[in-house]
Amino acid sequence: MVVAKEGCPVATVGGTIYYVISIQNPTEYYATQIILADDVSENLENVEYSIGPDMQIWNEWTGTLSMDPIEPGGSVVVYLRGIVNSEASDKIINTAEVSVVFCEEIEEG
Repeated sequence: MVVAKEGCPVATVGGTIYYVISIQNPTEYYATQIILADDVSENLENVEYSIGPDMQIWNEWTGTLSMDPIEPGGSVVVYLRGIVNSEASDKIINTAEVSVVFCEEIEEG
């Protein structure tokens, strides 16, 4: 799996900061049992996530997200947003990780 995370380089207290997490499956196998983990900075409040390009539905971020399988060569984009709180210093550090199990095919059922 290839995971890339981008965010706005500048944020202000009280403003909203967005992160884009791209997850790609460059293998010839199905990526299953996918769990995205992102220990969001304590400097962010009201953190939410959205999946897909339209960002119309936002849900509370709990720190992890179980995801649908990604087919060989496929990808998915997850958006995170949060409000920068008054405790924020000059840097907000935030990293994402993905765990996955690869399968040759997916069982229907």
